[in-house]
Amino acid sequence: MTGSTGRVISIPMHSARKPSRIEWIDYARFFAALIVMGYHYGVNGIRNGKLTGLEPFDRAAAVLQYGYLGVPLFFMISGFVIMSSASSGSPLKFAISRVFRLWPAFIVSLTATSIVLAIWPSPLMPISVGQYLVNLTMIPTTFGVPVVDGVYWTLKTELMFYAAVLVVLSLRLIDYAQVLVEVWIIWLLVSFAMGSGHGFLQSYDAFFAAGCTFFFVYRDGLSPRAAVAAVACVVVGVQVAELPTTDFINGTYGPTLSHQVVIGIVVAFFVTFLAMCASTIGLKTLPYARQIGALTYPMYLLHAHIGYTLMSKFGSGGHPVVTLITMAAVVLVTSWLIARFVERPAQQFRPLVERLLLRPRIATAMPAAQALDEEQVLGLVPEKRA
Repeated sequence: MTGSTGRVISIPMHSARKPSRIEWIDYARFFAALIVMGYHYGVNGIRNGKLTGLEPFDRAAAVLQYGYLGVPLFFMISGFVIMSSASSGSPLKFAISRVFRLWPAFIVSLTATSIVLAIWPSPLMPISVGQYLVNLTMIPTTFGVPVVDGVYWTLKTELMFYAAVLVVLSLRLIDYAQVLVEVWIIWLLVSFAMGSGHGFLQSYDAFFAAGCTFFFVYRDGLSPRAAVAAVACVVVGVQVAELPTTDFINGTYGPTLSHQVVIGIVVAFFVTFLAMCASTIGLKTLPYARQIGALTYPMYLLHAHIGYTLMSKFGSGGHPVVTLITMAAVVLVTSWLIARFVERPAQQFRPLVERLLLRPRIATAMPAAQALDEEQVLGLVPEKRA
């Protein structure tokens, strides 16, 4: 997940009328987090035994079981927003923004999850001091240590993508980003055709590449090359990532997932992205977008193992829907507290760190009026007003 997760939204140079905030992205991020949470609470947690005391949601599970597709949607969003944030052209500024965006909420969420698991231990959700400390890196599996919460696996994928963007910035190749992404997509197509590999982002490369492509559509308008790239990403993303994942789930828990439904949902994500980026529909202002966007990342980090543990301990088997809704409400409130009292204050230190580490001569690639920091988009710091 990534949420899973943050950005700078840049206004295309050729269109001064476009808003500085792309508010539908906040809604999309929240939707992705919500369906992932629904999948974990209503299906996956019960199936894998981490959530006990609740009967399966037979009717709802037919819909909730497709919530795992929120993960590739997260990755598409990440490709879009990170490509936008990279437009500053400064590798150090990009790295600083990622640290301040990811780690404050992660540290608090990791700590909260570890405390809950220590108080109410489960053999299926082990925790130790050593495991906690290594998880602070966000890439514990690199060191042979399991993640504290299953959802953290997406963070390593996100960091690998950020590292690739950082290399592009360091080599001063950001002006050739669209060409580089197209070469990336061609490589994915050739690898898929030859059956020789699935990219470097745990088979999810096509979704990140699609998000980058949709940013180019937003910036420059729809072109034949962008349309071809998007179609290629659909094909590779479905064949390399989502259908194998679907087959694994069906093989583990029974054949309840339909390939046709999976393909339809993924295609719907792409069509929606394209419609929002290539038309004026995506320029509309939406109510509470800032607040919703601020909830998404901590919501994704907090919900799984904390939710399984608390619902197993305090939930009512006779009222499973009430239990699920109550837990979701607790997660949302806690997410708001983290966004308001952890992430927003942490952002106040980011300008100081940038002044200390960045040379005065380094400036952003675009004027301040044409680029808005991700933290402002998410409501973590106030917008500057003239």
